[in-house]
Amino acid sequence: MAVCLSLTMLVEKGTKLVLEQVVTTIASVADTSEEQFVAYYDRLMPCLKYIISNANTEDLKMLRGKAIECVSLIGLAVGAEKFMRDASEVMDMLLKTQTEGGDLPDDDPQTSYLISAWARICKILGKQFEQYLPLVMGPVMKAASMKPEVALLDNDDMQGVEGDLDWQFVSLGEQQNFGIKTSGPEYLQGMWNYIYPELLKAIDTEPENEVLAEHMYSLAKAKAIVEHYSRSPSTRKRLHTVMEEMVLPVLELIQFVDTRWSSEYNMLSRLHAVRKAVGAELANSENNIEILTEVEWKQAAGIVEVLGPLADATKEINKALKSRFSFYDSDPIFCPSMLCDPRFRGVLIDDMVAVNTLAIEVKKLSDKSSLEPNVKDEHPSCSSSSSGLWSSFDSIPNTTQPAIDNNSEVKDYLNEPRCIETLGNGCLTEEAMAELLKILNKLMLEHFNKAVARQEKRKDEDYDEVVEEQLANEDDEDVYILSKIADIIHSLFLSYKSDFFPYFDQIVNHFVKCLSPEMPWSDHQWALCIFDDVIEYGGPNCVKYQQHFLGPLLSYLSDEKAEVRQAAVYGWGALAQFGGESFAAVCAEAVPRLVKIITDPESHTIENINPTENAISAITKILKYNSSRLNVQELLPHWLSWLPVWEDMDEAPHVYGYLCDLIEANHPLVLGNNHENLPKLIAIIAEAFARDAINVDHTESKRMISLIRQVQGNENMFQACIGQLSVEQQQALHEVLSGTN
Repeated sequence: MAVCLSLTMLVEKGTKLVLEQVVTTIASVADTSEEQFVAYYDRLMPCLKYIISNANTEDLKMLRGKAIECVSLIGLAVGAEKFMRDASEVMDMLLKTQTEGGDLPDDDPQTSYLISAWARICKILGKQFEQYLPLVMGPVMKAASMKPEVALLDNDDMQGVEGDLDWQFVSLGEQQNFGIKTSGPEYLQGMWNYIYPELLKAIDTEPENEVLAEHMYSLAKAKAIVEHYSRSPSTRKRLHTVMEEMVLPVLELIQFVDTRWSSEYNMLSRLHAVRKAVGAELANSENNIEILTEVEWKQAAGIVEVLGPLADATKEINKALKSRFSFYDSDPIFCPSMLCDPRFRGVLIDDMVAVNTLAIEVKKLSDKSSLEPNVKDEHPSCSSSSSGLWSSFDSIPNTTQPAIDNNSEVKDYLNEPRCIETLGNGCLTEEAMAELLKILNKLMLEHFNKAVARQEKRKDEDYDEVVEEQLANEDDEDVYILSKIADIIHSLFLSYKSDFFPYFDQIVNHFVKCLSPEMPWSDHQWALCIFDDVIEYGGPNCVKYQQHFLGPLLSYLSDEKAEVRQAAVYGWGALAQFGGESFAAVCAEAVPRLVKIITDPESHTIENINPTENAISAITKILKYNSSRLNVQELLPHWLSWLPVWEDMDEAPHVYGYLCDLIEANHPLVLGNNHENLPKLIAIIAEAFARDAINVDHTESKRMISLIRQVQGNENMFQACIGQLSVEQQQALHEVLSGTN
């Protein structure tokens, strides 16, 4: 009550700074207390609306922005039922900001508050917010098109801005820091994060959990349909034929991509447009693909209708962003730096653009070095000499004075892997290797310290959903850095093989710690990947680390996270192939757990298919390379029953190569009595080609084609095999045998 009276008095007296603090405090209390704030709603809302309506002068813009933020947070806290009566009036007041006052200046403090408030109000209004989309997108697109603020600061200057959440900085060595203001893209992303799920829920009146469950089921069916046609050229060709017969435009289906919010809209929009052709083709072919029901098609149409305006707006924003950051596209320093730092990744430039730009620059330097051997370049090129790699990166920032423009020099150690792999063993001097290990050690210590700090913040009395979101973002950044550390170590093992062991000894304890049960699953995943490299590139010499990796490789086969299981599974395949006879017993011990992964009822779901096929490949490698402690005759029939595989194109050649080995050796358990298993074997091979499981030009593909041609020599046997195939399988065999695939 006292706060309400104080606010009223401050509104009347116009004490600006105090009023700003009071409004901020109210917003924080509302955000924390949530529905309990209802008791104060009727007293505070009129005062806040008064501020929004009357704080129109230049010096009151910050106050108005904070009031806008406060109103939207109160609306979220008290819920739609209470806030709905004021929602329309509040939206009208917010929209007047642009309709009556013209376009806001680029530096207007109200912009970020407005966009964040619209996102929260969208969460409250649901589908009713759709009417405002044409009005709110103008400021959003304008914000997206603003040129970013950049700065180059000395360490002394950093003290005043280190706590500013609107800025992100990259170190340019020991003394200087490059910064860019990223608040724009962040609050735009926040708006979409609110709008998208809320509009999805708004298209149906059923309870939220039922809507979500139905939506996810329908989406899974749609994904399966698109994937069915995306995997096989023959099925796509049949669908195109049906489209032509139905006098429809021949359109390609669009696959779903998790990392893009609009991917669901694009996939469903295209699928709905060709639904008649898809339904007709699926009905007339042999497959296990489940078509969408009429109700599900209507739901898909509703999603497309609701998300259409957002997709259109996103295209406009993307155009604006592309224009905004176009001057970074060809910059050899900024491109790799944006790729290396997770705070900037995806904000300025696409990853592949950055990689391509770096590759072009490396080629230029290489060409210049070979063409002009006697000309001293201003910046040393990346040569094959042992010191060339690091001197190329180190000398540039040390010899060139950075400037506040897009030519600022950014030291890019986290993008070293490609260079290391190119230059090979000995590319780093002892001094350079010591420096690299020092950096990796520092990053790993920071990784653990940050994880502890986040756990402490979760115990703090101020911990809430907002804090958790921030902590989750920090965790994502740390996981990304850990993944890049794993990439660097992968490149070092690939180049140095077991010669890297003495250096790896200096940092191995960090990754042993990552494998501890109490560490997060992402630590387990990347540490397992690193020890997979120890095994694969260290060969039999990896035995020196077996006390570190054998236990985790075995125990994490049962992990609930598919990513962790896959990393562990791959390790067993590598151990069988590269570890040598000394690991035969433990490989045999791992087989029952690998079989459990393969035979699990959920083994072929979308999230589990990769670990499952990797487990099949791992057993394949154990059978082929390290089976002395196994009963191969007992295991082979089970192995054959797990085929075909098609999801992992890296592992499929190992599986089909071993299958060819067994067939070429006339193995009785595989071929059966009087070759009675031939139809099944031909079906496995045909399905592999139908699903594009292996590139037709691969060595193992040619072996499979050769085996089919041998069977083709016996016309009666071949026709008996072909007669048991599906239409898709027959078409796939026809294509590979005729060489038209």
